[in-house]
Amino acid sequence: METGWNAPALMRAGHGGWVCRALTFGALLVGAAILTQVDAAAAGPSGQPFSTVSLPAGVGYLDAVTCPAVDTCYAVGQTRATAAGRAGLVLSLHGGAWQKTLVSGVSYLTSVSCVDATECAATGITGQSAGVVVTTTDGSGWTQPEQPPPFAALGSSASFGSWTVSCAGSFCMAVGSRGPATGGQVWVSSGLLQQWVAAAQPPDSAPGWFASVFCDQPDDCWVVGTGIWHTADGGRIWKVVRAEIFTVGVAAAGVVPDAAYFSDPLHGLVAGYGQCGGPGVTACAGGIWTTSDGGADWGLTTSAGALTVDALACAPGGSCIATSWASDTSENGLILTSAGGSSGWQADGTWPGDTLSGAACPQAGDCVVVGGDPATGVGAIYAQGSQPGAATVPSTIA
Repeated sequence: METGWNAPALMRAGHGGWVCRALTFGALLVGAAILTQVDAAAAGPSGQPFSTVSLPAGVGYLDAVTCPAVDTCYAVGQTRATAAGRAGLVLSLHGGAWQKTLVSGVSYLTSVSCVDATECAATGITGQSAGVVVTTTDGSGWTQPEQPPPFAALGSSASFGSWTVSCAGSFCMAVGSRGPATGGQVWVSSGLLQQWVAAAQPPDSAPGWFASVFCDQPDDCWVVGTGIWHTADGGRIWKVVRAEIFTVGVAAAGVVPDAAYFSDPLHGLVAGYGQCGGPGVTACAGGIWTTSDGGADWGLTTSAGALTVDALACAPGGSCIATSWASDTSENGLILTSAGGSSGWQADGTWPGDTLSGAACPQAGDCVVVGGDPATGVGAIYAQGSQPGAATVPSTIA
C-alpha cells in the first residue's frame, strides 16, 4: 500500500497565491550546492530526529517520495539547470546510498508510487509541457510505456500543469490537469504497468482541476482538487463525495484539498489550504480533515488557521506525518506529527528557507521527507530513525 503522497509544486497555491507559486517554481531552474549539514533535530512520531541526507551531485528540487519497504525508497524531481537544460530525476535507495538516474524526455517528475520494491510509476512533464507517465520494472531503468495522448501543450498556462500517481496492489491510477479551469484526465494501469488507458472523467470536475490521487486498495481510489471524488471499480464509475470546498473560518475563500491518505475505503485524511495570497499575506486558511464513513462526514483535526499542508503520510499502525509551511511569507518548511492522524497534530521542527513537498513512512519512526529551497533550486531529503542514508556524510559538489 502507498505510504504517502505529495502535492506537486506546480499545482500548489502558496502564500502569494497561484501566480506567486508559479513564479517561485521558475526559481527552481537555478542550480545550487547540495546540502551536507545536519539540521537541528526534529522529532517524528516515534521521537526519532530527522537529519539531512547526503545527495549525489546535481540534484535539484525534489517533489515526491515513496518507500515500498523500509530500505527501499524512490524520490523524484529534477536536476539542477545546466547549459543543456534540466531533466527529470529519480533518486533510488536500495539499502545503501541514494543513487541518481536521469529520465530521458522528461523535464521534471512530480509524483511516484510503487507496486512493489522494483515496479514503480512516476508522473511528470515533458519539454513540450505535456503530461507523461514513466515506469520501471527493475527499480533502475525508466521508460515511457504505452499511454493515451496527453493533454495539449499548455503555453502560458504551463504553471498549472501537473500529474500525480498512486498504486495499490498491481493497480495504478494517474491524474492530471492542464489548467485551473479545464478539468483533467485519468489514466489507469494494471499488471506490469506497461499499458495505460483512459478512465472515465469524474462528474462535475470541469471547470476545475485535480491535485492528487490516492488508492487505498486495487481499484479503490480517491481524487481531490476542486472537489473530492471516489471510485471503487478502477475509474469506471465515480461518486462525487464532496462538491463544495472546505471552510475553516479564517479567510473568506474556502480550502481546496490537495493531499489525501486513506487506510481503507472508509477511513482517511484530506488536507488543503486556501486560495488566497498576495504581498504581505501571512496566513492562508488550511487544515487536515478526517472521515470514518467514506466521506459522508468530515471533521477538522487541526486548529483553524494558517496551515498550508502539502503532503500526508501514515505508517502501518496509524502514526502520521504531514509537511507544511510555517505561517509566514518565508515558506519555512514544517513537519507535523500525529499518533493516529485523527487528532493531536504537533509541530515537530522547522527548516528555514525550505519547502517540504513529499513524505513517506514505511513504518513508524522511519519516515522520509523531500523538498528543497525554491529560491535556489537546491534539493533536500530528510530521513528519520533507521532509514538508510540518515547519517550525513560530506558529498562532492558539482
